[in-house]
Amino acid sequence: MEASGAAFQSIFRNPLVSSGMLGVSNGTGFGTALAIAVLGKVDKAALIAYGKDVKRKFLTKNDAYTIAKKTGVYLNEAGGTGDGVIGALAGIGLRLWGNDGTLKGQLPQFAEGQTYSVKDFTDTEIISSAQDEKGNQLNSDEQVLVG
Repeated sequence: MEASGAAFQSIFRNPLVSSGMLGVSNGTGFGTALAIAVLGKVDKAALIAYGKDVKRKFLTKNDAYTIAKKTGVYLNEAGGTGDGVIGALAGIGLRLWGNDGTLKGQLPQFAEGQTYSVKDFTDTEIISSAQDEKGNQLNSDEQVLVG
């Protein structure tokens, strides 16, 4: 990942470019993948839909390549099983949607070290549901510790 960031900085002649901005994914055992979307030249709605789908159901590498071709995204696997293309493409869609899983600083009303109900979080526009570490849906009255 570090090498890909350095390569992109060189290619784009911009020290601020990072691998995360371009949809580079590195999943242990899945391999590294690269997805490049040129904004204004891709099907943004289809990419967002794909990103949301990845969060809800199992998608394959072939699904990722089909969507990449349909939406105009360059997609390339660089080792492992190649399944990293799924996450690389999903990352672009979720980023375009504005919900790529990064919450730090977006919910200042929730103080670190404090406990809140799931409903407190789902009442925001950012969080629609909460799950435990095993993927089980949490009830709205269950408590969550912000850490």
